[in-house]
Amino acid sequence: MDEHRRGDRERLGWMRPEGEGFVVIDLLGRELTGAVDWFEAETMLDELGIGYLAEPLLLLGSGQWLRVRIMDSLRASLGFHAPSERAQHRARP
Repeated sequence: MDEHRRGDRERLGWMRPEGEGFVVIDLLGRELTGAVDWFEAETMLDELGIGYLAEPLLLLGSGQWLRVRIMDSLRASLGFHAPSERAQHRARP
């Protein structure tokens, strides 16, 4: 799988070869396209950027929805920051 990075070397996602094209995968591991050509895959990742990682997300943990923010995105894992235990109990989906 080929990594795609922007000009400042920040990883934007991956392009997985499939048939004659490439499938675009974001930093959360979601496939965003079917097989597209290399240029279209690069363009999509460039336009997507990484801004969506700054948005708060809901994570289901221990049967409870927690409001979290992504702090770290690695190829094999994501690091999250969750609020204090008290705030977790107030979190709503």
